Amino acid sequence: MRRALSPSTMVSTFSSPAKRPKMVVSRNTTVNIDRIHSELDVVTIPRSYQTELMEQAKHENLIICLPTGSGKTYIAVMLIKEMAHTIRASIRDGGKRTIFLAKTVALVQQQSDYIRFHTDLSVGKYYGELGVDLWQKERWVDEFEQHQVLVFSAQVFLNLVDHNYF
Repeated sequence: MRRALSPSTMVSTFSSPAKRPKMVVSRNTTVNIDRIHSELDVVTIPRSYQTELMEQAKHENLIICLPTGSGKTYIAVMLIKEMAHTIRASIRDGGKRTIFLAKTVALVQQQSDYIRFHTDLSVGKYYGELGVDLWQKERWVDEFEQHQVLVFSAQVFLNLVDHNYF
């Protein structure tokens, strides 16, 4: 399988029953895939619809409804990276925050791990079992100052808004 990453770089994967897979990064470089497994997870080329949706989301609010496995989280991470310059600053200095809502606790954990892995931003995760419903406004202010991306279960975020902590 060959895929172009840029005009000057091609990635090929080879598999042989007698040898471990190798990845040829250029004509002069061969790397054992087992040694860079986690890096392979990072090298993803977006599909055209993912790029189009990310570009559109930069200019307007979107609700993206796509099937499972179609790359919604990847679109979100591309957008987070694109807008990272607006969330790196502290809130006191005018920095913004990214709020990511997930339907279940398992998804809060999965999405926060994915965002943390694919960005260099500080990511917080919040769901009821963590006792966040007992936090006062001061604690929430600290959380928003400490984290640039905050991943919530929908109910915890609703409670936060209902209490005017946001």
